[in-house]
Amino acid sequence: EALAEETNTVESRRDLSISYNNLGRIAEAQDELSEAEDWYRKGLALREALAEETNTVESRRDLSISYNNLGRIAEAQDELSEAEDWYRKGLALREALAEETNTVESQGKLSEAEEWYHEDLDIDEDLAEETSTVQSLRDLSAKYNNLGETAESQGKLSEAEDLYRKSLTIREALADETKTLQSYDDLAISYYNIGCVSSDLNFLEKALDICQQLSAQCPDNPRYPRLVEEIKNIIELEKSIIDLENIINDFPPEESE
Repeated sequence: EALAEETNTVESRRDLSISYNNLGRIAEAQDELSEAEDWYRKGLALREALAEETNTVESRRDLSISYNNLGRIAEAQDELSEAEDWYRKGLALREALAEETNTVESQGKLSEAEEWYHEDLDIDEDLAEETSTVQSLRDLSAKYNNLGETAESQGKLSEAEDLYRKSLTIREALADETKTLQSYDDLAISYYNIGCVSSDLNFLEKALDICQQLSAQCPDNPRYPRLVEEIKNIIELEKSIIDLENIINDFPPEESE
């Protein structure tokens, strides 16, 4: 607090907001909800000022985390209307940030989009570590997936596969924990992405199996039958390539004269 008051820099005030947030987390873990709320509100006051002053991705994501924290406290105190208000504020910020990132990417500015995703990723990792909620973990898995897609579009296949696998690790755990249609949908996409970027039939067949199950469970959703056909076509293509490579490898080398 003394340092933030003395220097009054963006960095020192953000660090102070993080300290308030950490104290709030400790109080919340001890079920001291009133005390936790006090700490979170101190952090919120700083983050609202920083977001208004700097308008950076980081400041607005910090603010969304504060809104989410206060929503969680209100929910724990059975103040459901207030909790909804906080959650909606956080959601509105995150949707706006996602829209900005998608706009940058749609304009073909892949390097700039990648920078946005990486900056966003740092905050999502902090949020997932702080809260460990299903939503925060799913958001983190989506961020890894988005970075993987950006890397793949730039031809960085090894980097893309690493990012897809980070996303997969989270999604496998979420599917095992929640067993929801959404979690299995996410899991199929991860298997599909890894299978495509690495030409690994095992992952493609896992994606196909899940999509076939989802298609049977959701007969009115046209997306799953399309995915099933698409994955089948890719599997057939990969098998044809493997067969061709085997034929070439088995073909006797030409004798030199």
